[in-house]
Amino acid sequence: MSTLKDKISKDALQKQAGEETYQSGRHYFLADRVKIVKFTTEEIQARVFDERIHLVQVLASETEDNGIELVCDCGQNGRSFCKHKVAAGLAIIARTDGVPVANLASLQQKRQAAAQSNADQASTATPIFAQRAARANVRRLKPWESFVEKISANRENGEALFVPVFYLEARHNQWVLHAKKARYRKDGELGKVTDLAETDAENLSLNEKEKFALSYIAARSESVLRSVYQSRSAPTAGYFRPGAESGMLFDMLRHSRIFLDKTLNTYNKSVRFSPEKGRVRFRLVLNGGEVECKPFLLWAGVEEAVADHLYFLSANPIWILRENTLICIESPADPQPFLPFLEKNFALNIPKQDVSAFLQKLTSHADFARDIELDERLEVVDVIEEAVPRLYLKEQAGNLLIELRFGYGAHEFQGKTATEFGYKADRSRNRVLRIHRDVEMERECESLLRQTGAVAVKSGTFSTKPEETVAWLLDQANRLTEVGFELYGVEAVESFKVRRSMPKINIEVSSKIDWFDLKLMVDFDGIQVSLKELKKAISAGNPYLQLSDGSTARIPDTWLQKFKHLMQLGEADEENVKLSRAHVTLIDALSEQADEVHTDPDYRTFLRQLNDFQGIKEVPVPAALNGTLRPYQKTGFHWLKFLQDYRFGGCLADDMGLGKTVQTLTLLLSEKEKGVDKPTLIVSPKSVIFNWEQEIAKFAPQLRALRHEGLERKRDTADFADVDVVLTTYGILRRDITFLKERPFHYVILDESQYIKNPTSLTARATRMLHSEYRLVLTGTPIENNTLELWSQMAFLNPGMLGSQRYFQTAFVTPIEKHSDDATAGFLQKLIFPFVLRRKKEQVEKDLPPKTESIFYAKMLPGQEKLYTYWRDYYRASILNAIEADGLARSRIAVLEGLTKLRQIACHPMLIDPDQERSSGKYEAFIEQLDEIVAEGHKVLVFSQFVKMLTILRQHFDKTNTQYEYLDGSTQNREKHVRNFQENKDIKLFLISLRAGGTGLNLTAADYVIHYDPWWNPAVEMQATDRSHRIGQEKHVFVYKFITKDSVEEKVLELQRRKQQLADNLISTERAFFKQLTKEDIQSLFR
Repeated sequence: MSTLKDKISKDALQKQAGEETYQSGRHYFLADRVKIVKFTTEEIQARVFDERIHLVQVLASETEDNGIELVCDCGQNGRSFCKHKVAAGLAIIARTDGVPVANLASLQQKRQAAAQSNADQASTATPIFAQRAARANVRRLKPWESFVEKISANRENGEALFVPVFYLEARHNQWVLHAKKARYRKDGELGKVTDLAETDAENLSLNEKEKFALSYIAARSESVLRSVYQSRSAPTAGYFRPGAESGMLFDMLRHSRIFLDKTLNTYNKSVRFSPEKGRVRFRLVLNGGEVECKPFLLWAGVEEAVADHLYFLSANPIWILRENTLICIESPADPQPFLPFLEKNFALNIPKQDVSAFLQKLTSHADFARDIELDERLEVVDVIEEAVPRLYLKEQAGNLLIELRFGYGAHEFQGKTATEFGYKADRSRNRVLRIHRDVEMERECESLLRQTGAVAVKSGTFSTKPEETVAWLLDQANRLTEVGFELYGVEAVESFKVRRSMPKINIEVSSKIDWFDLKLMVDFDGIQVSLKELKKAISAGNPYLQLSDGSTARIPDTWLQKFKHLMQLGEADEENVKLSRAHVTLIDALSEQADEVHTDPDYRTFLRQLNDFQGIKEVPVPAALNGTLRPYQKTGFHWLKFLQDYRFGGCLADDMGLGKTVQTLTLLLSEKEKGVDKPTLIVSPKSVIFNWEQEIAKFAPQLRALRHEGLERKRDTADFADVDVVLTTYGILRRDITFLKERPFHYVILDESQYIKNPTSLTARATRMLHSEYRLVLTGTPIENNTLELWSQMAFLNPGMLGSQRYFQTAFVTPIEKHSDDATAGFLQKLIFPFVLRRKKEQVEKDLPPKTESIFYAKMLPGQEKLYTYWRDYYRASILNAIEADGLARSRIAVLEGLTKLRQIACHPMLIDPDQERSSGKYEAFIEQLDEIVAEGHKVLVFSQFVKMLTILRQHFDKTNTQYEYLDGSTQNREKHVRNFQENKDIKLFLISLRAGGTGLNLTAADYVIHYDPWWNPAVEMQATDRSHRIGQEKHVFVYKFITKDSVEEKVLELQRRKQQLADNLISTERAFFKQLTKEDIQSLFR
């Protein structure tokens, strides 16, 4: 014989209901809101307590032979699988253990009888009820429900003739609520009271709340108690036990007509609802050898003893009837502790030795602990201890239940609504212990528990979704214990067996010719995890491991990311991971936190050389070098030779002006001395290719150099055979890549390698197509704006070292730039550290002349200030409105537009309107200062990002017959202009566009640098300044920033300081300037 377990299962319930409905029903079940009222082979029924009570029945299936289905009276049958069915189904599963399924024939008869009863109703119904009765076969309405449905159908035309009235009878052991109807007279008064009838539907005015109340009353009427299915009388009187029903009934009737009259036909006493809530307080008074406990009502400013003139009606909230007034009790909500007083003439006498036990039991109801007064003569001891949150785990019906409790020394309380005091009995000394509870801390702990995904199923008890329980035990429970929670009962949860201990991790490293073999051993409490299982979990992005004993363990977060890097960057087989020698720092990072590490001497020597240059052999500087290397430059040369020994590519990232070019030429001279006959290809921006020619002629004249650019260049590599160095530009490289990629070079060197910062650009892709034995990049700013720029350069230098672009984006760029993950930034820094040599000027300042930086503030002229104020107010309003409407991300273009216009006005109003007659305070101050500097014989570099501003300056100098040099992005033959400024003593000024001339130029003849307008990124300004303050400069360098007072330029300076970390650090969690602007930043900029 089949059993109910064969017919009803959790899987089936979940599938039919859907996840959300299933979880709602499951919580009803766990909260004990289901009661099975019939469980026989003839009939199965359950009641589910929602806002109203719902009946769920087991009936024979209409569509499946020998099948059953759950039917609920909530009205959702045929449309969806409701939460009441889920709750009832789970209760039936918990009740069932091999019990035979109910007699299907009997269930089928029940269905047919219900259908026939509804059909009978339909045949005698009025037309307005015909459709409702026809649907009743689907909904299976009980008679009282059908009755409520019928009288609730308000008349469509005309006015209602009757209104509902309710009569309240109150006794201490029972109260009754009668539903009647009264004729509504033309004078607005109520007429005769009569019983409700089904034919009242067209004439009865019934609102939704009254409909609910009527359903509530009818469900508890005597007719229902006698037989739901047999009585045909109108169920219009609800019989209730004190404290057994929800106070929501009176909330529904707050605006209805309620009377007190036992004859049920007059309106002598109208019931009113008190606008003020009340409280109930317990007072314990010592009286001889006993203690008398009496409850008192505090209401409307008056305190009175609870006596037989007060009637306790409902719960949650408690409603009390006092004469003809209904009073809602604010606290407590549960009336159960009151009930003994109803039987004891509203007072309890407790032996003195039992008082502490009585209080302990009474105050287990959290509400009552708030309102207790103790006689001062009672021995009460105050206990003040630190609260400790505790979680007790248990399993129920395949679900995890979490009970929250709080320990105070030797005492413990349930984590229900916290109260200021808790009481415990000290029986040995016959005294009361009053424990001071930390209410705020208890609430905070409950909030923390809820934040982990635990859902309250009843006060103080929580649960998790079954599919999330293992993750909760391994993740969220650990987070809670880290902040002070104590956890009990994990071992008793059999269905969710986990190992919460940290794994033991051992590493063995052995050196091979060009790689390292890494053996990784992971152990949880003696249970080994194979590399294959580990790789499978990591590849799936799953931190959980299924161990051989059936338990589940978690890879700690500190290891998870490192394992991901290991699997992505290495080649894993069944036992070992094969790693390139370039990944030695990855192995080192893994080893730092391993429990045991075993390495061989070759690995240790190699790591030491990479980390701190210890053991790197010193190579003689080539005799052909026409000059002397400074100590740090010699170190750089030795580092380049070390990378060459291991065939690594490297990034020489010294600050601008520290001699990256001469260190590179020293390397190439060293290679020539070795007899290398392959040429080296040097790719640089067009603006600095002539600088390479000059530096080769100055420091390495023995190197034969060929300039491969211009229209006269050959379209093949035939001339490359007889030279040591080929100089070309990034633009020529893109155009000539088809034949350049076929020519093998000794070195490919990229100068100003930020030109390949976009890995998908044609330039970056062309550089990766070149063939050479060694690769080198030179840059003062490996990262200008985002971390992906680093990947692009490393992909050229050491392909595969940082994985694929997609992996790098996910593993590094997103955490660093979007989440400001300093740990990930630090890990990436460690990975690339051996292959990037970066020295700052501060480290070698003894080799450079001093540099003085000053800020010169200028006030706006009146007309300029008026124009600035107008546009500032305009953009502030429009941009903030755009942010509100479209969000900050979509408004950044508008922000940039507004900031640019304000900066232009701060420079000179003519930048936004060439016809402006207004002048600029900054412009006039700049001309005045510049005249003084030039008059003293100094040479000056003037930088501006606005070419139009440089044009205004040129117009002034042309009028005053002042000689100057000029360079912007359109300037041809740059070397001619640079040489003229450097060598011509009569030319004191060089006007330079910041972006066009901020890098690659050697302008040491200047000892003054003026930034006419500040740039967003301070690193760009530093690069421009370094055109003068660099190796070869012998004079003190003065740097001026001209700032317009009370303008956006001042705000930019403040934001520059916040960007300084991006300029100082190779890798930073700071984002690009505009990406990191907040709404508050924008409000400040436009203030």
